[in-house]
Amino acid sequence: MTARYLRFLLAGLLFLSANERPLTAQTSPGATDSKPETPAEKFNALLQEVQTLQMRKRYLDALSKLEEAEKLDPGNAQVHNIRGAIYLSSQVRDFDKARAEFVKAREMEPGAVPPRFNLAEEDYVQGRFAEGEKGFADLLERFPKLPLPVRHMVTFKKIVCMVKQDKLNEA
Repeated sequence: MTARYLRFLLAGLLFLSANERPLTAQTSPGATDSKPETPAEKFNALLQEVQTLQMRKRYLDALSKLEEAEKLDPGNAQVHNIRGAIYLSSQVRDFDKARAEFVKAREMEPGAVPPRFNLAEEDYVQGRFAEGEKGFADLLERFPKLPLPVRHMVTFKKIVCMVKQDKLNEA
C-alpha cells in the first residue's frame, strides 16, 4: 500500500467518523483561535493532532495522543478505530492489535461504518480475500447511502477480493 492510498483511506474514515460524531468543535464566524476549554473540545483537538501525526507517519506520537484522548473520553469508539488504523499502517503492521481495536470499536458502536470497513480492510491486507469480500459486501448492503467515493472504494475492494479468489465471472 502506498502512503498516498493510506492518507486517502484515513481521510475517508475520518470523514465517516466526523459524520457520526463531530471531530471539531463548532466556532462562530470571527471567533479567535483559543485553547480548548471543555473536555470535549480538548478531545477533538487531540484527535486533530493524531490525524496530523498520522499524516506525518509519527505513529508513536499519535498513539501517545490517543492515550490522552482516551482518558478524556474512555468510551469513545473513534479512539479504538484510529488506534487500530495506526496498528494496520504499513510501518507498524500489528494485525492482532489492529483487529482487537476494530472489534472494540464495532462493539462500542455497532452501527458505525469505520470499524466495519477497517475489519474488512484488515482481512484484505492480510490476503484473507473471502473474509474481505464478505465484509465489504456487508458494508454495501447495510449502508446503502455511503458517500459515493467511499461506496466506489468499497465496491472496488470487494471486486479485487473476488478476482483474487478467481471469481472472475462474478467480479
